[in-house]
This record gives sequence, structure tokens and C-alpha cells, in this order.
Amino acid sequence: MKEHLKPEGVMILYHMSANTAIPLKLAKTLIDVFGVNPLMHYEKEHQLFNMTFVAGSKEEGVNHFGYFFKELTTDDRVIADSIKTPTDDWPYLYLDQPGIPSHYLQAGGVILLISILSIIFSSGRNNIKNPDWTLFLLGASFLLL
Repeated sequence: MKEHLKPEGVMILYHMSANTAIPLKLAKTLIDVFGVNPLMHYEKEHQLFNMTFVAGSKEEGVNHFGYFFKELTTDDRVIADSIKTPTDDWPYLYLDQPGIPSHYLQAGGVILLISILSIIFSSGRNNIKNPDWTLFLLGASFLLL
């Protein structure tokens, strides 16, 4: 982001979220990238783009935002070390910690169980004892695509 801006340039980021953890991660990411605390504005009454960040140069041209935006400081919760910024290894803003959410695992288990039961009931016992491995491997190879 920063590489595409001029030295005195700023980036304005709009975000809508009811969850406070996501804007905190965005703010922490902006602090890590730009090296300065971003300006922030929160609209409690609006549902669309209720969070606005201004990050980048703190030149004179940005100071007129002060009447509308509050600067995040080191006293705010944003600077806390407990907030992990997204990385290339785990780029998901919406998950609080790395891992597969349990409801995804439960849904996958239900689908797997239904699939196994469907195969058993539709193919009969003779076909299950003598599977066609060529056809199975052909189908499995399409999963690699």
C-alpha cells in the first residue's frame, strides 16, 4: 500500500463491521505499515462504512481532518500486543486466531457422513466389497485440479 503513495500521500480506508476486533486489526496493520498512528472516525448510527481510517503522512494537509477524526494513540487498545495482524501465513481478518472454525468441521463431517451413507445405500454390498479402483483414482485425480 505504502509503496504506491507519494511521500506526502495518505490512504483512506472505509470499513463496516459490528465486530470491534476487525477494525482493531485493520488499525494495527496500518500502524505497522505506515509507522504512525492512523486517524479514525466511527459512526455509531450508520451501518454502511461505519469505520473510516486515514493513514499515511501527517503533513499539514492532513491536519484539517482533526475536527472529524480522532488520532489513535498508544493508550488505545489498538497498540496492544494481543492483537495479531494478518500475515501471509494467516491473512484472515474475520478469525480471531489461526485454526479452522468448529462449525466448518461440523458441516464437513455431516456432508462426509451423508456421502458415505449415500454410496453404501446406492451401490449395494457387492460393489462395496469389490471397488473399481481405476474409476476411484480417476475421480480423485479431479480433486487435484
